[in-house]
Amino acid sequence: MAANHDLTIPPFEQIWARMNVDEAAVRADTKDLRFEGGAGAVLKIGMCLGVIGFFLGVLAYFVSNTLGILIILPSVAIMGVSVFVGLKRAGAASDTFTESVGAPLMRQLLNGMASHDTVSGDASPMQAAYTPRGEVPRPLLAASGLVYDTRMVQEDVVTGRLGATDFVLADLKWRSAITPEERARENSEPSERQWREWRSVARKRLNDTGLRVTRSMVQAEAETMYWRSRRRSALEQKLADALDAKMREAHRLGPSLVFFSADFHKHFTSETYFLPRKRVRGLEAMEKREADGAGLEPMRLVGTQMPDGVEGWTSDQAEARYLVTPQLIEALNAFVAEAGSDAVAVSFTDNRMNIAVGVDTDRFSLDPTNGDIRAATEQIYRDMVRFLRLVQDFDLNTRIWTKD
Repeated sequence: MAANHDLTIPPFEQIWARMNVDEAAVRADTKDLRFEGGAGAVLKIGMCLGVIGFFLGVLAYFVSNTLGILIILPSVAIMGVSVFVGLKRAGAASDTFTESVGAPLMRQLLNGMASHDTVSGDASPMQAAYTPRGEVPRPLLAASGLVYDTRMVQEDVVTGRLGATDFVLADLKWRSAITPEERARENSEPSERQWREWRSVARKRLNDTGLRVTRSMVQAEAETMYWRSRRRSALEQKLADALDAKMREAHRLGPSLVFFSADFHKHFTSETYFLPRKRVRGLEAMEKREADGAGLEPMRLVGTQMPDGVEGWTSDQAEARYLVTPQLIEALNAFVAEAGSDAVAVSFTDNRMNIAVGVDTDRFSLDPTNGDIRAATEQIYRDMVRFLRLVQDFDLNTRIWTKD
């Protein structure tokens, strides 16, 4: 695709030389992430013993309930403590790597990138900032229509501008996503069957008082009992908040859903989506009934083909054909193949192009299986460059498409 800007990217060797990283020191500081050393060995043994003890306890339970419980409870405790301590130490090691290597790498990379206008020949440095614990605004995620949970844990956010193109790139943790059905169950009132159970318990309690029990009394008592069960004490709320914080920290070590959004100077009023046929790795899907309700119809591509497992929907076939050119589809297919993922979604909404790619590894962070700090850093460099090239690969001809 002919681009308006050529992107100059400094080579990794040049960036690495400027960083002056003490690999031995970083390797020692991040050993907990790989469960190396004495403490790591103890934690691994604790987890293994906990798992083995749990299964032995389950088997023993069929022989003797008491014996099984006596084995299961300490095994679960050992496993829980080992996992908790292990995740805490791994999270701290990951933060250490980000501070000592990841953030300097990003700064060197972004500061060294520049754009060259292919028409005027002018060159300008990329204006971009990296925030390790940043977040993409939830309205932007929601407007993209690509993810089903805008509250996902996020990190490694890059916001910037190339030429006249504003963009944002972020690492969302898809294992922290909650489906709309799960969210609805969390917030829903009890079913009729559950209300009957509450009323049964309420009637028994009222009968024990010796008073004359009426239907309205039973219903009122049932509602009181239900809302009391939903209300948390101050201690329960603190424990819940602490657990949620720990879960969010654990999710930061999990696999990535890389989200990219850019304003490509195209003024359009339609909505066009390319979504997986079913929800996968935090990505939304769309059923025909839902599409009909939103005024969308299947996208009719001519001479082009989206990645396998992806379906197209649009509110305006004519405008979509101008947006989704064969060259763009070719560039997108090449990008998806290079990223090595079968979970991809694209949308054109609110005058922006949005892309999300779900993978099974934690991108832009230290690989816990790799003790080679330089190699791990170079992998992060390649991943970031791959996504930043989207600004160039999907740049459009502003002489044809403008917002003026």
